[in-house]
Amino acid sequence: MDEITEGFDPSKRPSSDQALKHLKEMIRKINKTRKHYADKKKLTYKGDLHPRLITTDFGSEFKGVFTQGVEKLREDYKRVKNGKTTYPFYNLTRVVGRSNHNALAENSVRHVRKYFYTINTAYQNAMKEWKDVLFGIC
Repeated sequence: MDEITEGFDPSKRPSSDQALKHLKEMIRKINKTRKHYADKKKLTYKGDLHPRLITTDFGSEFKGVFTQGVEKLREDYKRVKNGKTTYPFYNLTRVVGRSNHNALAENSVRHVRKYFYTINTAYQNAMKEWKDVLFGIC
């Protein structure tokens, strides 16, 4: 058994690195989309958004590299006002019981799934109408 666990360090799991990478990518995509929308609508871009609170389930993918990366982001986006340092973004909280957050996640998934289903249905209807017009099918 010792051979199996020898050299095992949960903080160096690749999933921790991947979780941080995907968090940063998600934030980048959200801000890129917001900027594109502001440019398209000729609105003033009000700056990038950053999460105020990141809630995890204390799983191994949220330890080690992920925690260190979020702490670095937190330090990078700190604010100093009247000589006091505040950390308005990238605050980590860990919830041992996940039932409330699972319900929130499932609700979000349901809304996203409904949104994509609506887009797919509209696309399918548009393709059917296009084929009907193009080929003269009633």
